[in-house]
Amino acid sequence: MYDPSDPNEQQDFRWSVTPNDAPSSSVIRLAQIIRMDGLLSIDKLQISRQDLLSRFNTGQELACTSEQFSAVLDELLQISVPMLDDGVESDYYFIHE
Repeated sequence: MYDPSDPNEQQDFRWSVTPNDAPSSSVIRLAQIIRMDGLLSIDKLQISRQDLLSRFNTGQELACTSEQFSAVLDELLQISVPMLDDGVESDYYFIHE
């Protein structure tokens, strides 16, 4: 079982992104919701798209449609961040449903 307090089980990452390649503000907001609400188990979402859409729309003046939200979530799911082992890129981290 993964123990986040064990330094030997912590993973290093390197993600270099140019301003033109940076995720949209909607994707960043979605990632913040997922993190703040603890909706991720290592790399797997622990919530349905519909429930995540509801959380995404909470407090927003203009609600996102299901189609618009799918585009935001799909953009997040396409992000892969290089993982480092001993300073060398060895694999990629990405979120999946």
